[in-house]
Amino acid sequence: MPDSPQTQKKIFDHLAKKIHLYQSDIVKDLSKLISIRTVNEGVKGDHVICHNKEKAFRFIQSLAKKMGLLVYPIPKRGMIVEWGQGQNIIDVPCHLDVVQAGRDWTVAPFRGTVKNSRVYGRGAVDNKGPCISAIYALFVLKEAGLKPKKTIRLIYCCDEESGIWVDMAVCLKKLQRSKFAIVQDSHFPVVNAEKGFLDVIVDVRDVSKKPKGHLQDLIECIHFSGGLRSNMVPDRAFACLKFRSPNTQEKPLLQKCIIFCRKQNVQINIHRKKSFFKKSFCKGPYDIVLEAIGKSAHGSLPHEGRNAVCVLAMFLDQLALKKSSRSSVVRFIAKCVKEEHYGQALGIAKRHPKMGRLTVNLGHVTDEAKGMKLFLNIRYPKGIAPPVILKKIKNKLGFRAKISKGRNSMEPIWVSPKNPYIRKLKQAFRLATGLTPYTATMAGTTYAKVFKKAAGFGPLLPSETGTAHMPDEYIPIKTLLRNTKALAAAYLKLGCE
Repeated sequence: MPDSPQTQKKIFDHLAKKIHLYQSDIVKDLSKLISIRTVNEGVKGDHVICHNKEKAFRFIQSLAKKMGLLVYPIPKRGMIVEWGQGQNIIDVPCHLDVVQAGRDWTVAPFRGTVKNSRVYGRGAVDNKGPCISAIYALFVLKEAGLKPKKTIRLIYCCDEESGIWVDMAVCLKKLQRSKFAIVQDSHFPVVNAEKGFLDVIVDVRDVSKKPKGHLQDLIECIHFSGGLRSNMVPDRAFACLKFRSPNTQEKPLLQKCIIFCRKQNVQINIHRKKSFFKKSFCKGPYDIVLEAIGKSAHGSLPHEGRNAVCVLAMFLDQLALKKSSRSSVVRFIAKCVKEEHYGQALGIAKRHPKMGRLTVNLGHVTDEAKGMKLFLNIRYPKGIAPPVILKKIKNKLGFRAKISKGRNSMEPIWVSPKNPYIRKLKQAFRLATGLTPYTATMAGTTYAKVFKKAAGFGPLLPSETGTAHMPDEYIPIKTLLRNTKALAAAYLKLGCE
């Protein structure tokens, strides 16, 4: 492809027109993909638990075949779509799996609803919208008759949301190593650095021991749990309480709850039905159940949500709870985690001049017969190491527990802004949007960490509202089209020059 800016602009304008012509197809295919319920439920051994992933792979395979693109499977692990030729390969990893829908949706989470010039549904922006953009961008370049000098390779997997990328690892072992990767699970303009990812697991085993304390006014907390997974801000949390004297203790608690909710601008529901928990995971008799209502958000952006677990712990800490391991856990959350997002009370606060601040999300608390587990998701910049973080958190516990890091922990990454591929991505961004490009750091963790050299590129501008992992997740159609055009420009710059 000639290097003159005028020629590049002419070619790109042609590609952009083609993308607009395919708008209805792009939207329709995204809706179909959203309707395939590919919820990631974790990893067992070296296999991801993601129902319907083969159906999602077949959908991509069928779409690629219609477009005349080379497509082939990595059995049970992924689907590969290619265009171009040559030993130099540019990878575009895409994930078809999604997190659980959660509650508070006003539209069906797995229907792909189109309204108000948006496509709604779990995965619309994370990451099924970009998955559709990636393949349509290839298609319009192929239709334009361009002759690529490199191979553009899309790798579709269903293991990203677990944070343990077993399928992607198998795919990469079977494929020729690429020179660079574009990750469409980030933001614009160009993300050349990602914070480290650390799951801290606090395992408490003696919560069933008889609590201490004999005062008449003490309340026993016999269950405390909330959240779905470490990388989501929990929107629900529950506590089962047992009163020594229900007739005299319930009314003061209700009054305290009303005052707390007004002061904190939160909602805590009180349930008195003994059958509130259908699966009866709260063992033993209880008098009331407290249900805290929060706001879900991505775990890398805890400030965008409202942590129901922390809210409920802060309220319970105001009560005269019987002393036990469970009440000690509640106090730890209330005093050392609370609704801080940057680890100040935990003693792990860290700021890097280019990578920003360390963030903390208490995403999940379980309370079962074996004991309690707390799952803290920490995104950290350069300058602090996981062993230091673990040690400082352990020193803050105030109770006996085993503390360990999760299986999916990963160190920070950084690619020089002077890297030629980074420069080309910046040029592609300017070509597609007319905006001034720059490099940035991301708090989230993406497939970029498994490639030798990689950068985040889309789908949202920093000024746009991100709804990943939230109720009513959506992507505006204009954003979807812009993202497809930006990828087409990236393929043009990286694959055809």
